[in-house]
Amino acid sequence: SVVAPPALVAPAPAAAAAIFISGLVFSAGHISLALHKTLVPILIIGAVFAAVYYKSGNIFSTMLAHLLFNTIAFVGLTQCDPDDAASLGWARELLAGVMGR
Repeated sequence: SVVAPPALVAPAPAAAAAIFISGLVFSAGHISLALHKTLVPILIIGAVFAAVYYKSGNIFSTMLAHLLFNTIAFVGLTQCDPDDAASLGWARELLAGVMGR
């Protein structure tokens, strides 16, 4: 019998609901004027952070994931012109959309 690694095992339904609600609360705390562009991406990032905490049981893992995300977003936005879509790669376009630009 093959056993899946713990990181690949889906959480129980109650944990999955808690992860989703945590992502929703995280996105509510990051509301911007461009709500239609930011709600879903930020909800997903919040759910990823909640899943990291669920899997690791360590808040510092989540803090590190948040730091890495913010660093990548900051570097991406400072190295490009979000108004010039032709100059952006797919990652920079994604970051610009997440940041509501």
